[in-house]
Amino acid sequence: MKHLQRVIFLGLIAIILLSCQTQVVNEVVFKSHKLKFSINVESHRAIFSDSGQIQVFEGVNLLYLAPNAQIAKLTINGVSPDLMLLDSNRLSERDSELTAKIMALDPPESALWVLFEYNSSEETSFSLEYTATFDADVTEVKFSNQNVGREVTGTILEKGAYFSPGAFYYPRGEDGLMSFEVTATIPSNWESIADGNSVASVRAGSTKTQSWKNPYQSDGLMFMAAPFSVKHAKAGDVDIYCYFFEEDTSLFETYLPATVDYVNMYSELIGEYPYKRFTVAENFFPTGYGMPAWTLLGQQVIRLPFIVMTSLGHEVLHNWWGNSIYVDYENGNWCEGLTVYGADYRYKLKRGPASARDYRKDILKQYKSYVTKENEFPVREFEARHNAESRTIGYNKTMMIIHMIEEIIGEDAFFQAWRDVFAENRGQQVSWEKWLEAYEKSSGEDLSYIIPQWVDRVGAAQIKVDLLESKFVDEQTRVKFKVTQTGDDLYDLQIPVNFIGVDGQNGQVGITEAEGTFEFTVEGKATGFELDPDYNLFRHLYPQEIEATVAAAMGAPEKHFWYYVDGEQDAFKSFGDALTEGDVTPASAADAVSIGLEGNYAIFALNPTRLPSELSKQIQIDKTSIIINGESFPRAGHTFILSSDEEDIAAKMLVVISGDLGSLPRIGQLIPHYGKYSYLVFKGARNVAKGQWPALTSPLRVEL
Repeated sequence: MKHLQRVIFLGLIAIILLSCQTQVVNEVVFKSHKLKFSINVESHRAIFSDSGQIQVFEGVNLLYLAPNAQIAKLTINGVSPDLMLLDSNRLSERDSELTAKIMALDPPESALWVLFEYNSSEETSFSLEYTATFDADVTEVKFSNQNVGREVTGTILEKGAYFSPGAFYYPRGEDGLMSFEVTATIPSNWESIADGNSVASVRAGSTKTQSWKNPYQSDGLMFMAAPFSVKHAKAGDVDIYCYFFEEDTSLFETYLPATVDYVNMYSELIGEYPYKRFTVAENFFPTGYGMPAWTLLGQQVIRLPFIVMTSLGHEVLHNWWGNSIYVDYENGNWCEGLTVYGADYRYKLKRGPASARDYRKDILKQYKSYVTKENEFPVREFEARHNAESRTIGYNKTMMIIHMIEEIIGEDAFFQAWRDVFAENRGQQVSWEKWLEAYEKSSGEDLSYIIPQWVDRVGAAQIKVDLLESKFVDEQTRVKFKVTQTGDDLYDLQIPVNFIGVDGQNGQVGITEAEGTFEFTVEGKATGFELDPDYNLFRHLYPQEIEATVAAAMGAPEKHFWYYVDGEQDAFKSFGDALTEGDVTPASAADAVSIGLEGNYAIFALNPTRLPSELSKQIQIDKTSIIINGESFPRAGHTFILSSDEEDIAAKMLVVISGDLGSLPRIGQLIPHYGKYSYLVFKGARNVAKGQWPALTSPLRVEL
């Protein structure tokens, strides 16, 4: 077969090149797939057949397939065209015209490029038969809060089989929505899961054939199969499943009822759940994905105790936002921020106003920690998270935009827009513009300024306040103050104003210019007032508002990790690699003496001008124990992640002290989940204490 493909390549390149002199190269558009394949675990191969509808064009057509695919047959409208097979390494200088036309389409380098000629532009049928090998090594996939397994696109192993659209296990062309049906033949002791609803499952000897169909069009198809144990429950008429590995079946009792609750909750809030089932599936390498009717959580992820209270609900909600109402990616990905608002943030709201306030402040702290002028980009340009700054912008800033909209139009109008969008656009792509139309329709508010200032440009609001006059007359407090926008850009802002010492007498000021002067009169003697005390605006925080945190120490672009340990250094190095992506530098013994610490320790720093004279007045360190806020922990068996609360050191460094080197690599993987804290204590790899140092008084607070 390889010889045949080589002959075809050499014999037809001149034909294709001649066509390209007068014709453009077009990516085909797939309208539907009926994909069938059988998996051979031992050889890591699969045999595929696919058929459906395709849009082809007059002239040269291009589609993409798995890079090692061996094509047995391709037919377009019942006719087998001549094929030319290329990839990024097989374009030569003499093919300059063809190269230019292909590269103008920005083809994926990880795929096989399949070119053929067609004599008209039409939507017609196709069929394709091929084999491909998927043998990606997953043993080195790192657990990461930012990159959850995306480096693996497809693999077939004894542990299971996993295919994402990035594996090109089905033929792809120009991105768009299409229909999917998939039938997979797998080992009889396995279970499969794919997008949509289960259609059939038939066992035959040593194999099992299972079929899946998505009732809605989508922009891709995920597939997973493995030797799962299965548990079932019901959420009304919806079937709820957990597909877990045998060693994790104890988690059934946690995940099943929680999933039922989430499906019921969002069905009531937004509209009827769009599928017949939802499955929580466990993966054999780290992932955290939500697909139509299922989620795929890596083993290291699914075992984290907080996942069921946070990420699980997030992935369930994606079945409304992202997996039945789709993102118009050309106009920006609103989906992750909307889902954060409806899941992660609303869970905080249920706990109470203080918890929600802390969550909003944490978002602003992360923006300050991770986003710089050099790495910032508009929300409109967000597609998917791949590092801290993309997550901060695409998830967190977007969440704050949505929160500000809800603050403006009110909860009733806000969720009416959710219900309207879901009812009217199921199976369709939705843009930022369509969302704003829905919010305006449900509320009657003019929100035309939202997209230009929050979605289409970078940055956050910057404000300051100056007291001009204060009087206490006739049992009333009268104040006059000036608000100034100090940043490079001006915003249309509604800024909350809370008065201190007089209950319930709060208000807001509107500002669109560089500055504005405002007057308030409140009953009673106010002792002060504060602008935006609950962090309802997406704005730059003052340094005095920011507690020293793990995230702040990790966020700067220039960071280093020095470590010193008597004897084995690999554990600290593995820990440091998880935080710095490999920028780990060992310190000398002399450095250890100068710092004044004994035993196993590390310094994680952003080039501080000096080390702190003390980490915090709340921390006492001796040879056998560490006392934090009055609670004593033995150094043996514990690991301590400690920040300084000195004003010129805070947010610049962490000190890591460990009496359990064996747990350090795992702790390094967990640290990103605890970014908002000033200190952490682990016993083994289990967190047993955490907290924040208090922040200083905000410059937006004025004492009277």
